[in-house]
Amino acid sequence: MAKGRATRPLLLILAAFLFALLVVADLVPNPLPPIWDWLTRERPLAADLRWQDRIGSRPAAAAAAGDALAVDAGTSSQLRRRDTGTLISPENSENWSANWVVVAGGAAGDAVVLVSPQATGGYQVRSPTGALLTEEREAVAVWGYQQAWLDLRCPERRTCQLRYFRIDQPFPVWVTDLPGERTGMLGANPELAAPRTAAPDRVHSRVSGPEPLPPLLGLTVARGGTDYVVVVRSSDGAVLQEVEQRDGERVIVVGDRVVRSTLQRHSGICVSSVTGHDASTGAVVWGPHPYHLWTTGDVGCEQRVPPLSAGHALVAVRPDGRPMVIDGYDGRVLWTGELDERVADLSTDRAVIRAVDRTTLYGVVLGGDGSRQWERIADPDAGVVVADCGVVVADRNPDRAYVWDPVTGETRLSRATSARILACAPDGLVLAEGRSIGFAPFPGADPADPDPGRRNPEPIPEPK
Repeated sequence: MAKGRATRPLLLILAAFLFALLVVADLVPNPLPPIWDWLTRERPLAADLRWQDRIGSRPAAAAAAGDALAVDAGTSSQLRRRDTGTLISPENSENWSANWVVVAGGAAGDAVVLVSPQATGGYQVRSPTGALLTEEREAVAVWGYQQAWLDLRCPERRTCQLRYFRIDQPFPVWVTDLPGERTGMLGANPELAAPRTAAPDRVHSRVSGPEPLPPLLGLTVARGGTDYVVVVRSSDGAVLQEVEQRDGERVIVVGDRVVRSTLQRHSGICVSSVTGHDASTGAVVWGPHPYHLWTTGDVGCEQRVPPLSAGHALVAVRPDGRPMVIDGYDGRVLWTGELDERVADLSTDRAVIRAVDRTTLYGVVLGGDGSRQWERIADPDAGVVVADCGVVVADRNPDRAYVWDPVTGETRLSRATSARILACAPDGLVLAEGRSIGFAPFPGADPADPDPGRRNPEPIPEPK
């Protein structure tokens, strides 16, 4: 019995060898090309795409830049026409070897593409056609906004400099020396001392592209072993405050306020306190209130996950566990929900709420009477982001991508797809899965008009 088991692998090897000889002799067809073609065949990301293409590596992010589309594919970047998907190939190169790519500006008007070459570091400033405008070798971080871009330049071991650039000029408008040593702040759009944006699994956190430049920036530095948040006014680069971040405390900049959140253990209970401060004087403007801003871990009172925010609107939790949205400027309560509800995402004036049953999503006006403006049904694990183009939803069971009107909840776009949503441009969605990328246009969007003014087409029927 054991002898039979031992000879079986030898017979299989002999059969494979004989089959290979027959293939070489062209007596039987070679099965490998059809198998390889099936494995590498590009499958549609969704129906009714304007275009779809396969690139060399997995697309990680994308953003509209004028009528072009800048694609970050990990170790390389591309520029494509948004209406046709054809490559824009500057300098006879389809791809740039890049650490990252950032867009400043946007889909309409002026825009620039900031590319960090792998070989040299720093970054290059390019037009949406790929033309090289200028180059910076010593910058370690870049932030792209709708009106401008900023970089952090740290030559050798000297003090880091924060610099502000307008889209239409390659020279800095202002330069500010930062006190202390930077902590973090490397690469493309690194985190600042600020609230977070929604980042579900299948929707990119920057699906809207560059955000508006906030009035204040909070940059984290260390000095003498102590962490500080340096508050910089974005209009002129003035350093307004250096706020010490004490144990059990988190400092974030919300709109034009500095918000302190403390969470400390007293008698076995985590006691929370939130205050809003004037950015110039440090005086208390509102609070302290016993709200919870940051999500804690399973053990202890450490504040781990920052709150959602948009402009001055800031998500918090009352002491009784009910969710709320407050105005970071004056501390007013803009909306209060029920226990076990949560804010899926929000804009400066509206929020999308996931109801207690977890399958109902509804829209509310912040600062209103709290009534539901619209209701929709989605999977409990559906990703939701309130973007400039509408409410972007990556639904599950079945997989489908939606864009809903934020005011009425009506459907602007619906596609059956399991792809990630990388960007929501004024005229459609950028989808990606594996190494494929494609563009799903809004109904009625004109391919020749890359910025249709975010018009609202007629609602389309729901899928059955």
